Amino acid sequence: MQNSNLGCEWEEVISNLRCEREEVISNLEGEWEEVVSNLKCEWKEVISNLMGKWEEVISHLKGEWEEVISDLRCEWKVVIP
Repeated sequence: MQNSNLGCEWEEVISNLRCEREEVISNLEGEWEEVVSNLKCEWKEVISNLMGKWEEVISHLKGEWEEVISDLRCEWKVVIP
């Protein structure tokens, strides 16, 4: 009788360990999905910010070049009326 009870207890322990392991694996999978999702969002934000900065830099450069060209035109008009 005692031996039979020990067998049942071990089965219960093993069953509990399996359930706990499955729960741990499930939680880890969920956490990894969240981490990957967060990284994807952060990269999209970084890329978006970089694109915005590049557009700002290019816009700035265009403005400066237009100003330089305009100044050169004025200087040439002064030199060659």
